[in-house]
Amino acid sequence: MSVKTYGIYLAYPPNVDLRAEGLGRHLVMLLKGAERLPDVRFAIACPSWSRKDIKNYFETEGLSFQKIEIHSELKIPYLLRIFMYISRRRKNLKKGTPLFRYSAISKKFISDHLLRLLIQGACISSAISLLLFAAKIFVSLIILLPLIIISTIVLILLKMVKKAKTNSRLSSWMGRARKTWVQSFNYILSFAKKPYDDGWMHHIFIAMYDHEMMRLNGIIAAIPNIKGWYCPTAFWPSFNKINKPRLVCVPDVVLRQFPVGFARNANDRFLETFNKISKVIKECRCIATYSESVKWGTLVDHYAVPAESVTVIPHAPIDLKKHIDIKGFTNDRAVVINFCEKMLGGAIGRSKNNVYIPILERAKFKYLFYASQLRPNKNIITLLRAFDYLLRQRYLGHKLILTGQAYAMPEIMEFILNNKLECEVLFLNNLSLSELAACYKLADIAVNPSLSEGGLPFTFSEALSVDTPVVMSRIPVSEEVLTDPKLQSMTFFDPYDWFDCAKKIEWGVMNRQILLNSQRKAYVKLSKRTWTDVAKDYIDAIDKQASQIVTA
Repeated sequence: MSVKTYGIYLAYPPNVDLRAEGLGRHLVMLLKGAERLPDVRFAIACPSWSRKDIKNYFETEGLSFQKIEIHSELKIPYLLRIFMYISRRRKNLKKGTPLFRYSAISKKFISDHLLRLLIQGACISSAISLLLFAAKIFVSLIILLPLIIISTIVLILLKMVKKAKTNSRLSSWMGRARKTWVQSFNYILSFAKKPYDDGWMHHIFIAMYDHEMMRLNGIIAAIPNIKGWYCPTAFWPSFNKINKPRLVCVPDVVLRQFPVGFARNANDRFLETFNKISKVIKECRCIATYSESVKWGTLVDHYAVPAESVTVIPHAPIDLKKHIDIKGFTNDRAVVINFCEKMLGGAIGRSKNNVYIPILERAKFKYLFYASQLRPNKNIITLLRAFDYLLRQRYLGHKLILTGQAYAMPEIMEFILNNKLECEVLFLNNLSLSELAACYKLADIAVNPSLSEGGLPFTFSEALSVDTPVVMSRIPVSEEVLTDPKLQSMTFFDPYDWFDCAKKIEWGVMNRQILLNSQRKAYVKLSKRTWTDVAKDYIDAIDKQASQIVTA
C-alpha cells in the first residue's frame, strides 16, 4: 500500500502560542483523526522559532511522530534569540535598580543608519553572517559608545544627588532630568515584553519574518513527493508561492465584519492584516471553510469566489471528557469532581486579577463559564451586562469565569471596574486541557455570546462532552447545525440584546437538567461525525485540486 504525504503550512509569528489558538486545537484534532488513516503522512513546514513549541504541543497532546515530520530552519535568527532571552530575564529585573535602567539605550540615540543595520541583522541565523554583520555595526557602536558612557555617568550622579536629599534648585533640576532618563530607558526595556508592537521594531521583525518565509519556501520546494499543501488560515500570502496543489482554510473573515473593534485593538495594523487575508483568498483556487454561511455570505457574495472552488468541511465534536475521566473507584463521579476542583483551584491560584484568590482556591462556588480569547466579535460586553443584571437585580449567586487575557480589550476592564465586578469576574489564562475540562465540568452552564464564528462554536461540544449545558447566541452558523426548533428555543438568545441573554442564562441555571437532557440528544447525533471523517474531507479536497491541475 503506497503512502501519500500531505503538507501543512504554519507561519505564525514569534509571539503566537499555538496552544491558545482555536486553529491550533483544530489542527491537533485533525492530525489525531488522520492517525487512523493508514496510507497518509504529514509534513509540517514552520518557521524556525515555532519548531520546538509545535513539537512540545504535539507531544503534550499525545500525537505520534511516526506519521508526522517537521521541516524548518534549525537556527533561529540571532535578533530574535536576544529578545527571547531578554523576555525571560525581564521578570527578574526590579524597577529602579541599576540593571533595570542600564539594560537598554534610549530610542532617540538610535540613528537611521543603525536601524537599517538592525533590519539586516534580523535575517541572520548563521555564525558567518553574524561575524560579517558585527563588523558592519562596529563603527556605529563606536559612535554610540560615548553616549552610553555619558548616560551611565549621568545616572550615577543623579543617584548620588537623590541620596543627598537636598532641596536646592540644582537637585530639583537633577530630579527632572533623572526622571526623563529613566523613562527613556524604561521605554526601550519595554521592547522585551512586546517588541513586535513598537513602530520601528515592527519593521525590523517584518523584515525578519519575510526573510524566514523565503527560507521556508525554499525548504518546502526541496521536500519530495508531496501530494498537496494545506494552510489552516488565510493570514499568510507566502502560502500562495508554493508550486503545488494548495488548499487554504478560511474559517471566517471577522476583520471585515468588525472593522472598528479590530482596528482599535490592532495597533494601527488592522488594514495590513485585512489586505493579507484578501490577497490569499483572491489568489487561491481551492478554499475550505467550516459552514455554508461563511461560504455563501462571505466568500461567494463578498469576495466573488466561485462556489465550486469552496468546499464546506464541518467540525466534528471535541471531547474533553478523557482529560478528566477517572475510573476504578467505588464512586467514580465523586473522584472526578474532586479532581476537577483541584484543577480549578490550581488555575485560580495562578490568577493575579482577583482580590480573594486564596479563598476561592479552597472554596466551592457556582459560576458561569466562557472559554474564548477576548476579541471584538466575541461580544463580551453584552455578557458582562447580562451578568451584572443577574448579580444585582436577580441575585444570582454565581461568578463568571473567562479564559481570555484581562487587558486584551480595555473596554472590558473598564466595564468591570466601573461596575465593581472585580471580585465577581475571574480571568484564567494558559489553561491545560485538563484544567479546561475541569472548568466546563464544574460550571453550572457554559455561555457563548459570540456575534460571529466560522462554524458551530467549540463551546457546545466541549461543554456537552463533560455533561454541562450551554446557552449560545443565535447566529447563522449555529442555526445551521442545531436545526431543531425546540432545541433552538432552549439554547439560543439574541446576541444584540443583553436582557435576552440574561433571561436565557437565568432560565438555563434554573432548568439545568431539562436543558442538558435536550442538548445531549443533539450532541450524540453530532458525535457520529469523527475527526477521521474531517481528515478524509480535507485530503479529498486536496486530491481534487491535484487532479484538476493534472487534467488542465
